Amino acid sequence: MRTRTLKFGLAAALLWVSLGFWSCDKKPTAPAFPKDSQFPPQPRDLVVTVDGQKATLTWDIDNPAAVKFYRIYRRDSLTTTFALLDTSNGRRYVDGKWRSGVKYYYQVSAVNTGGFESKLSESVVAAPNAIASIIIAAGADYVSQRQVVLKLTAPARTALMKLSNDSLFANAAWQRFELTPSWILSFGDGNKAVYAKFRDSDGNEYPQIVRDSIILDTTALITAFTEDTKGQIKSAGEAIHFRLVGNETGGRATVNIFSGPQNVLLFDDGTQGDQAANDGIYELNYIVPQDVQVLQAKVRGNFVDRVGNVATTVTAATLITIQKAPDAVTIFQPVPAGSQQNALRLAWSISKDTTDFANYSIYRSRTPNFNPFSLTPIDRVTIRETTTYTDLNLLAGTTYYYRIVVFDLAGLASSASNEVGARTTANLPPTAVILNTPILVGDGSSQVQLTWSRNNDNDFASYRVYRATTAAVDSMSILVTAMVNQNTTDYVDKNLKAATRYFYRIYVYDQAGNATGSNIGNVLTAPNLPPTPVTLAIPAPVDTSTLSLSWSQNNDADFASYRIFRAKAGDPAIDPAKQQPIAILNSNPANTTYLDRGLNRKTTYTYQVFVYDSGGLYSGSNPAPGTTR
Repeated sequence: MRTRTLKFGLAAALLWVSLGFWSCDKKPTAPAFPKDSQFPPQPRDLVVTVDGQKATLTWDIDNPAAVKFYRIYRRDSLTTTFALLDTSNGRRYVDGKWRSGVKYYYQVSAVNTGGFESKLSESVVAAPNAIASIIIAAGADYVSQRQVVLKLTAPARTALMKLSNDSLFANAAWQRFELTPSWILSFGDGNKAVYAKFRDSDGNEYPQIVRDSIILDTTALITAFTEDTKGQIKSAGEAIHFRLVGNETGGRATVNIFSGPQNVLLFDDGTQGDQAANDGIYELNYIVPQDVQVLQAKVRGNFVDRVGNVATTVTAATLITIQKAPDAVTIFQPVPAGSQQNALRLAWSISKDTTDFANYSIYRSRTPNFNPFSLTPIDRVTIRETTTYTDLNLLAGTTYYYRIVVFDLAGLASSASNEVGARTTANLPPTAVILNTPILVGDGSSQVQLTWSRNNDNDFASYRVYRATTAAVDSMSILVTAMVNQNTTDYVDKNLKAATRYFYRIYVYDQAGNATGSNIGNVLTAPNLPPTPVTLAIPAPVDTSTLSLSWSQNNDADFASYRIFRAKAGDPAIDPAKQQPIAILNSNPANTTYLDRGLNRKTTYTYQVFVYDSGGLYSGSNPAPGTTR
């Protein structure tokens, strides 16, 4: 059985300090609490020996030189509190102040020269007028299991013992005497007694039968568990009455609210809403705290009895709903978004209302210190995890103020968030880019490459390339192309006329539709010259009906195709303007071979390969004759 340690030495020391403060003129200061090292060690190995009407106590201690004296505490089986019995200068004490039929419990402490008292020793038990004794489970009041350890005392010559759960010793047999035998109590919870009698080594039975009793408690039960909301919604500061009926007193009853407070303690002492003390009914008038919110929550009652048996949890038949207005959120400083002239991006802290969150209502005003509850929100965000919002279609160069209110599913509103203000930027024209000198590409007669510097404006919308044949090029000129990728800063203008001067200008457009033009660049395309002719090798016979042709490669940038012409003896001279080619090889200038099939045997044919460019100009190779086999 655990007892409270009494710090008499500490109390005396603090009283001495207090008297010292009153005896001088100095202002008292806070007391200095003693350290653990200032206390003497705890007495150990306390043993009690019974001899008729007196008990002899002996004990041991580490470092006995540090002890000034010992205090002996005692209680009897009729009381529950230890009281100071006497003091002793040595580690032995004889108690002769006994009453018949009463069981006594002892503890010892040590006091040092500084007046500090140690922790109390473990307790021991003794009974007067007994040549023998029996103690169940070290003198505990209750046990939770039938198997217990007995502590037996008997005269020195005791050899045998007989143990029984009834005074008649039915079915009990003599057995070898033991000081601490294990024993099984009889079935069923309640008061249990164990009886013992003894024989000496000569077979003589002692006349005295000794007994001890204890309460066996193996089961904890909850017979009823209720709460009294009756489906009504509760709020902070209101009371909920919990009532748990256990099967015994002295236990610990608690309540768990699903997704809410846990291990709420109930009482059986006539306080905190408990109707009667020590009746096994544990109750509580639970005052709802400010920060609790649950929706249709189950409520479970728990009970652990005085010896640690755990009852099966019982769930109340009704559900609890506790409403709480949402907590306010904090809105952060808005930042420009998009074109910056017409949009602001808001961000705020996430709502703590995880059970019945409904929405974030966003309010906006052109004047500061506004009351959001007098306005209609500009929008509502219904996803709790979404804590950003972009306010669009605002006026450029204008200051706006914002606040946010959180609403739950029950319609309760938080207090308004803090107020923040931000100003959209003025709607300035975009920054112009620099157009580099246009460059001719290909053969220079029909393609021009344009490059320019990158625009870095946040409200960039597009690059637009304009072209004219006069220096007065502007956004009314021919629109060549529009590009929305801010990183694309080059373009090849194709299908131009040869020997023509073109003027270019790059306009940057922003998201508001404003535009700024670059410098004007110009370039003169090259004249469209005929392509470079190729050299045709003498066709080689493959068989009686096939000739193999090959020629040099044309490397002109505006290459379009090879066209192969054929004539035989007696035919007019080859003229592309008057004849159709026998083959056209498009696109790939590296394709410089051709097999002419279906010819007559031992016949001579004359060939020419004409190169055509993308402008339709052409030039012919040398004529080359070839004869089939």
